[in-house]
Amino acid sequence: MVAKNTSYFFYLLMFLMFSTNSFCQEKGILVTKKNDSSGAVFLKENKRIKVKLANNETFFGRFKIENDNTVSIRGNSISLDSIVKIKRKSLAFTILTPFIIYVGLGVMGIGVLVAIFNSTELGVAVFGLGTSMVVVPLISNRHPSDKWNYSISENPNNKEKK
Repeated sequence: MVAKNTSYFFYLLMFLMFSTNSFCQEKGILVTKKNDSSGAVFLKENKRIKVKLANNETFFGRFKIENDNTVSIRGNSISLDSIVKIKRKSLAFTILTPFIIYVGLGVMGIGVLVAIFNSTELGVAVFGLGTSMVVVPLISNRHPSDKWNYSISENPNNKEKK
């Protein structure tokens, strides 16, 4: 009898644990394209971002939502209206970006040397590869305010699951 009651309690506990996850609402910054509503990026709360403001101040770190128009990064309150650019910055990307850029600069140098001393076509191809290794990490994940709208919202992907 005790084993039967224990198994009911276990099933009830498991049901409650999994069902509460479906009712949780993830809040974050919803970044939508101004001219195209299909392009949207959701930045979950506590993710690492880099924010540039209209007064050229830059803040970097995990963000927390204070209210419907304000987030905070490392204790600094930031209004969404004052943000000029948001860039998602994962820890792995932050660590690997300098390495990729230095390797890209090395590959560009090798491309120049190959073009001078061996084959111009191969040198140009290698130089192009190195250029892409330098440029892509610098321009990826940017969301400037002239092309994107920022708003505090719930995760749109969670709304579709219900």
